Amino acid sequence: MKINIVIITLIATMVFSGCNHEDDKSTKTELEGTWVYICKDRGDGVFFKSKGTFSGDSFNFSIQEYSNSGCSRLTGDSSGSGKFSIGKSITTSSGLSAKEIDITTLKQDGKDVNVKDYDIFRIDGRDLYFGKYTSKYDGESRSGRPIDLDFDENLIKD
Repeated sequence: MKINIVIITLIATMVFSGCNHEDDKSTKTELEGTWVYICKDRGDGVFFKSKGTFSGDSFNFSIQEYSNSGCSRLTGDSSGSGKFSIGKSITTSSGLSAKEIDITTLKQDGKDVNVKDYDIFRIDGRDLYFGKYTSKYDGESRSGRPIDLDFDENLIKD
């Protein structure tokens, strides 16, 4: 469940960039732009679509939950925003290169929050992969940052 929530948050985070580009003097990163999940099964009978947008060092996201596999019966939605920073390049436990990313969600569904996630990511063409969460590598601390990628979940560059 934590895996899906983090992935959904990251995706949704990436979708709605609330930056005013005239005032945005930050540097573009390889995550720049919009990334989407298109009707994914969360694994508990709930399906979701999400979008996330990275701009500079900010992100925005939206998530819509559905009760059917065609994603036509909306049951809930969520949105949020925050900041991120990309860290050093690493070699995952499976031998692939990835980069560290620290994510701080500052707003969720209109409420101020301060949720930190420590993750990794890899871009392969138009596919974006994040870390595979386990009980030991849950992303809740730097030492709990995932050490491998989750190839069962990917976002697609919009």
